[in-house]
Amino acid sequence: MYAIHPRNDIVNPLGDPPPRRIQIVYDFDLDKDILSCSSPEFEMWIALDRLRDSSIVRVSDFTSSPPIALPSVNNSAFIPPHWTPTTTASSRRLAFVSRILSDFNYQWRHILRRPYRESTFRTLAIAVIRIASLDFTVVEDVTRWDFKSAWGSYVQSHELPAWEGCQESIFNIDNAIFILERDLEDAMKSATKYNTDRKVPKGTAEQQCEIQVYILLTVRHIMLFHMQADGTVSYTKPTPFLNGAEIPSTEAVSLLLQGLTFGRPANQTTKLHTLPLEIQDHILAYLSEGPIESARRGCLLELGSPYAWIRKSGWTRQSGEVRRHETHTHRSDSTPVESKIHFGKTFSGISYI
Repeated sequence: MYAIHPRNDIVNPLGDPPPRRIQIVYDFDLDKDILSCSSPEFEMWIALDRLRDSSIVRVSDFTSSPPIALPSVNNSAFIPPHWTPTTTASSRRLAFVSRILSDFNYQWRHILRRPYRESTFRTLAIAVIRIASLDFTVVEDVTRWDFKSAWGSYVQSHELPAWEGCQESIFNIDNAIFILERDLEDAMKSATKYNTDRKVPKGTAEQQCEIQVYILLTVRHIMLFHMQADGTVSYTKPTPFLNGAEIPSTEAVSLLLQGLTFGRPANQTTKLHTLPLEIQDHILAYLSEGPIESARRGCLLELGSPYAWIRKSGWTRQSGEVRRHETHTHRSDSTPVESKIHFGKTFSGISYI
């Protein structure tokens, strides 16, 4: 029996090596009334009327499609000199967030490496923002003997993200302002208009901020745009971000974290911050069963050493490298704690063990 489910986007999982490799994809587009046929070697299409009118259809009846062009940046629109932010990204957050974004890029590569629709863009964008701002939940599996009824990969090659996307194109996190657009030029226009139109109440932290920073995010690219109190405008160089093929660069992740740093209130120093890092690490280890939630809290509190993605030996079972975990697997007495990242109640597809 087959089940039909409405979908907001089309997924084309071509491009993976074995065992996930898919040889050919057929897409019935009822809006355009065409059948598309894709493989690593060709892209073709045929009108559905042709199939309705004939019982025999040959390859020669298909029309070749041009290669799919991914969105690019018009660099001539962002002429030098480019702004270099004076703030620095927290070394703790950079080490932690860079790895999670890299694994997110890998798990959802079948979507990120091809064109996607607005609804999918907003779903991906909110995931990036929640990861960067550490606004996610870590669900831990600590069972010792557990035979899973589910099987296969956490993220299937035909799957779309299931968490809710952001509804607004412009919103604040502390004093940092995100502008979500599919194109960086459109994002800059939106930021300029928003800055001109907005009325900031006097006496607020935002009104007293000498520099207003906008994080322009297209998912495929990222850029910081800022306006000083005197109206002076500058921006960073457009930087490639998530494309499903290449690991996101340290430069791109740093820009994202630097933009958030401008709007974040300074962390208050406590007596815990005066302790040696080794003792801070020991305290953080008691905050959760697995290491991922402890590392997240260390980033939020600016406590402990930058996370090295190494599992320490002890009562949490095995020591060794913390790895991305991609499939449903049975658990035994020696299986380390599994840490799954959720957006709200929805699994992100990212898990570590």
